Amino acid sequence: MRAHVGLAAALIALAQPQMAHAALDVAQRRLVLPRHRPWQAQIQFHLGTLADGDTVRAEAHFQSALALYRDSGNTAGQAAALLALGRLAQADGAHDRAEHHLLRAAALADDQRAVSLAVEVQLALSQHYEARGDDARATRHYLEFHALYERLHQGDRRSGVISGRRLAATEMRLRLLTSEIELSQLREESDAGRERMQQLEQAVYRDGLTGALNRRALAEQLPQLLDEAEARQLPLSVLLIDFDRFKQVNDQHSHATGDAVLREAARLFGLGRADGDLLLRYGGEEFCLVLPGADQAAAVAQADQLRARIADHDWEQLSPALMVTLSIGVAQAQPGDNAEILLSRADLALYLAKRSGRDRVAVEPAQ
Repeated sequence: MRAHVGLAAALIALAQPQMAHAALDVAQRRLVLPRHRPWQAQIQFHLGTLADGDTVRAEAHFQSALALYRDSGNTAGQAAALLALGRLAQADGAHDRAEHHLLRAAALADDQRAVSLAVEVQLALSQHYEARGDDARATRHYLEFHALYERLHQGDRRSGVISGRRLAATEMRLRLLTSEIELSQLREESDAGRERMQQLEQAVYRDGLTGALNRRALAEQLPQLLDEAEARQLPLSVLLIDFDRFKQVNDQHSHATGDAVLREAARLFGLGRADGDLLLRYGGEEFCLVLPGADQAAAVAQADQLRARIADHDWEQLSPALMVTLSIGVAQAQPGDNAEILLSRADLALYLAKRSGRDRVAVEPAQ
């Protein structure tokens, strides 16, 4: 059965739909459930790909694949299915539904660090926002696509190979460059024009769903903040924030509600935050809060305030019987720490908070 599913994927790539259908038919006859449920998910995904213009049938297959991938915990498979659903919605002109699917796919692909899949998702998002005339978001996702594509195809330059995707990326980049004159004019126009230009320049550092800073901003700013803290001999702490049992929120209250929870939580995280603090969406349902000037005790106090604020919030305004809690890991920077070490220690503290029962704050164990 495994061989026939793999054969079907190869035949789809070779544009041999009839033979691919035949291979999938054999694979389906050999399914033994629930043992072969992960293979059933792949079969449904391939059938959606082979739907040949029948969007209703394609969507049904991709939705089935998404549910099966979710049951088996296959995050990359979920991202691929959501990408396919987003493209279908784009083709049907259902822009809001397309955006919803593609943003979920982007979060999952980022968690998995599946670079080739993340490239596809970022390209689809840039095209989606470009078609809707949202220049700021289109630019941000194009830049994400370009950076991921360069990372994925580092060997292409040495071998002289330029793929069709690479050529398409170059053409898109050229189209963006041709707008430089228009952007320069915006800088010289009214306050509204200058504000619009600032949005375009900063879009690459913002998460599209919550408006919080993203991991690109964290990668650039945390090392600088650590250097400044060490030079000035001031403390700096990091909170890693994760929603407890967030999959249940999505499964029991819908993914749209899950997205609304993330947006509302980001707003709540920002209440009373100092100007120098950085709030970032770390990936999926994880956030990061960088606190320059805060030692471990101050960071723990702030983390517990956030935890209580989320636990006490009236989440039933989003969905009946909805409850949301957080687990938070706290780490203070130590001499010689780089960004990766500090975040790994905060991640260990978050793991301890989860192990200790969730809805709590934990610090890393003493060395």
